[in-house]
Amino acid sequence: MEPGGPAVVAAPEPPLECCIRVAVEDCSWHYARALGTTLETEPDLDVVGIAFAVDELIEFVRERTVDVIVFEDLAAAERLRGAQPNAALLLVGASVDRERARLCIALGIRGYVVKRDRHDPERIAAAVREIAGGRPFFDGEVQEFLVDLASRAPDPALEAGLTSRELELLPLAAEGIGNRELALLLGVSEQTVRNHLSNIYRKLGARNRTQMAAEARRRGIYA
Repeated sequence: MEPGGPAVVAAPEPPLECCIRVAVEDCSWHYARALGTTLETEPDLDVVGIAFAVDELIEFVRERTVDVIVFEDLAAAERLRGAQPNAALLLVGASVDRERARLCIALGIRGYVVKRDRHDPERIAAAVREIAGGRPFFDGEVQEFLVDLASRAPDPALEAGLTSRELELLPLAAEGIGNRELALLLGVSEQTVRNHLSNIYRKLGARNRTQMAAEARRRGIYA
């Protein structure tokens, strides 16, 4: 964030007949401002806010109507979904690998654009339009990973929509390790552990750890 600058640069609410309302986040103040300014020149896009940190973005989208959220931190996807369930998520990252591509699908992210050059805003604008219309948009290199994943044997964890953190926590919780110990092992708060367990229960249709472990075994997620 530029010293002394606001956490989120907000624009007035757009007219009802306006186009696609976009919120933009990037930890680089210069990249976020440049991207937001460029997208704002597109006649069918309305940039309603620019944030320079995920926490500020989450607080912002809770209070605004947003159609597409452009963000860079994959780990924030579930929090953003909770803050603004109706918005489509577009990830803009510096790189991509098989695991990040897998998590995009598991987390319901509709688009992924890899940062490359000065043409980033043009590609991001195209992606915003596509996912706002309900169509996915993945860069070519992201698509390569997705095709590779699709060609492999079905992944029960992927089909269940479990994140890598949830997959890390599930077997530990199934073995009866308490929330406090799990928090210490994973380096997170007990509330975060409870949130992860709640998400696992929901995705597996379980109501407690016993049901969670049984369902995970039945699906082949946990041996």
